[in-house]
Amino acid sequence: MSRFGENNGKGIKPLPRTIRVRMFDNSELIRRLKRTTLIGKIMNPDVQSVGSLVLMMPRIWKLEGQVVGRDLGLGTFRLDFEREEDILEVMKTETFNYNHWMLSIVRWEPIIHKDYPSAITFWVRIVGVPRDF
Repeated sequence: MSRFGENNGKGIKPLPRTIRVRMFDNSELIRRLKRTTLIGKIMNPDVQSVGSLVLMMPRIWKLEGQVVGRDLGLGTFRLDFEREEDILEVMKTETFNYNHWMLSIVRWEPIIHKDYPSAITFWVRIVGVPRDF
């Protein structure tokens, strides 16, 4: 009895596939994305749905048909605007929330990190503290 094929390939690690990408100048792409794209992250994936968020936020901002939303996975999303002026107006309305939970929404930057974005800007009012402090 032959032992060849006894493991049927189990335990043999396949060789990784190498994909080569030619160098190209992506500076114009980066400039465009910085100008017309917001990137965001939900803070409570058990309650917030990225799919419904990318449909609802343009309605909330009264920009239906002018913003395209994409689910990027892991609770992150991308919002592409036709005009930079619309992004500037939207960013004036922060703090952002959806379904009673806060969102982190920032201008797109070429950052690759599992926690990006995570910044949330908001005001806190403390009552009873003298103004001089």
